[in-house]
Amino acid sequence: MKPPSHSGGFTLVEMQAGMLAAAMVVLGCGMLLYVSLSSWRRSCADIELRRDASAAAELLAHALRAAAYTDVTAAVDTLTVPPVQFRRQQGALLYIPDLSQPGAFQTVVGNGLAAFDAAATDGVVGVHLRLTNASVATEFAATFTCRNQP
Repeated sequence: MKPPSHSGGFTLVEMQAGMLAAAMVVLGCGMLLYVSLSSWRRSCADIELRRDASAAAELLAHALRAAAYTDVTAAVDTLTVPPVQFRRQQGALLYIPDLSQPGAFQTVVGNGLAAFDAAATDGVVGVHLRLTNASVATEFAATFTCRNQP
């Protein structure tokens, strides 16, 4: 008697090996997608934080360079450069363009402002910002010279 010949199909072991290989490829692609997406989110958060810090620095520089030193009042969480004021409030940096209307403000840095400190001495104002979110932290520190020094 002759042994039965194969009709061109796959055995059960070959099917299981093929399915295992395909499952490993799909799992690898899924992990690659997950890692790429989380990295992209962290990068977007970092860019947003740095953009907020840059906007705050530009507004601060413009206000301080145009200010007379005698008008500058610096304290923890507040910097007053008449007619404007910068204030940290509930994790945000607020820009008040006109002190006569304290309710009219712009949010320069949304949630994520961990620290805002300012100090003024001898015509120079030092400013320190620390911004954080779930995955990124950045700091900005600068000194500005006022227009009219003592």
